[in-house]
Amino acid sequence: MRPTAAILRYTDLSVDPQQAGRELGVDAVLDGSFQRSASRLRVTVQLIRTSDGRSLWGSKIDTSLDDIFEMQDQVSRKIAEALEVELTPSEERRLARTPRPAGEAYELYLKGRASLFHGTLSDVNSAIEAFEQARDADPRFALAWAGLSAAYLQMALNYEPEGDWQARASEMCERALSVDPHLPEGRYLRGSLLWTPRSGFDHVGAMRELVAAIAGRPSLSEAHTRLSVVLDHASMFEESLSASQAAVAIDPADGLALIHRGLAHYHLGQYERALGMSEQASTQTPAAWIYHQIAHCLIRLGRRSEAAAVVDRTSRQFPNDVLFYPVRGVIAASERDAERARQQIQLTIQNKKSFVHYHHAQYDIACIHALLGEKDDALRWLADAAHNGFPCHGFFEIDPLLESIRGEERFRGLMSELREECAGYRRLYEELRRSHSGSAETAA
Repeated sequence: MRPTAAILRYTDLSVDPQQAGRELGVDAVLDGSFQRSASRLRVTVQLIRTSDGRSLWGSKIDTSLDDIFEMQDQVSRKIAEALEVELTPSEERRLARTPRPAGEAYELYLKGRASLFHGTLSDVNSAIEAFEQARDADPRFALAWAGLSAAYLQMALNYEPEGDWQARASEMCERALSVDPHLPEGRYLRGSLLWTPRSGFDHVGAMRELVAAIAGRPSLSEAHTRLSVVLDHASMFEESLSASQAAVAIDPADGLALIHRGLAHYHLGQYERALGMSEQASTQTPAAWIYHQIAHCLIRLGRRSEAAAVVDRTSRQFPNDVLFYPVRGVIAASERDAERARQQIQLTIQNKKSFVHYHHAQYDIACIHALLGEKDDALRWLADAAHNGFPCHGFFEIDPLLESIRGEERFRGLMSELREECAGYRRLYEELRRSHSGSAETAA
């Protein structure tokens, strides 16, 4: 079953159910419509087999907004019967534990989710308004608080990193967890908030929360995706790939998971494969970061003119993103144009903001200095990147752009320090997975 996040892309689109089923990679699709009169609803639903369009089950249900969750449970059980699937005891308990907010609050929450999915500044502001109204309609509705936290976090990460949005996101997250301490969305958001510049990229705390979120709701694709990012930065590439593949299995169109699957292959030195995956991801999630990733794959494949064209084109599309300055600097340094390379370093520093990915800009500056033979500066910037949430020794040890400093004693010392740090993260991750796996088996 696909999560809500996978379905939101079809909001306001007229799509044939079979086509949607094929795109989602599912055997059957629940198609529905409703008529509303005040708080009364008449819902018409039909379960359609993707392969041939045959109706497997259908029904008309009269209900009200306040009884909508009972109707959802009824439909869920009828679908299971139609598909000849037996719900496990843990699934039955999950249905029984589903929160029952006021109908109006739930409707507003869904509006907020739909707006937040699109992610533009206007959409995020609309989402904030809807989540605030949902919270006011039912202050005991934990997901409304979590929705506010998610929207505030988007503001902090993507639009106003210097504002107070992260503090507000943390407050809303804790309010959600005070209502429901085991809320998977709350644990996911807490983990995401811990892995930010303002929280010092707390790998340990983030892993604890994200693994707990996944244990609580294995279908929470965004938790798998965020976990893959944290693991990749900690030089745990195979584990990162497993997490991103789990996210894609849940939601085949999860653009962020596709991006970070490509990133793990890039950090493994598999540049051709990383390039193909990154270009595929760019068609679904055309974000600044993915073009930065594509440009770096091209640079390491010796295709600098293509990399420069990607940067020139996409820097006009994302004029405020700091990442394109150091990529231009890397290209200039590769061509032995020291003056232009240093200009790009200065532009990077002047335009620095607390974006999550600034440590990649720091790493690029280390590469620029290494290419120019400025070893002390290269080692200083490399250490800054490593200590700013990017202790990715497995990549540092193979990246051809750092070849000039790899024999330096300070480089070897830094790699030894980072290997020890990341070995601790790996031990913790294995322990967390064993612990939560045992808890899940006991609950089942």
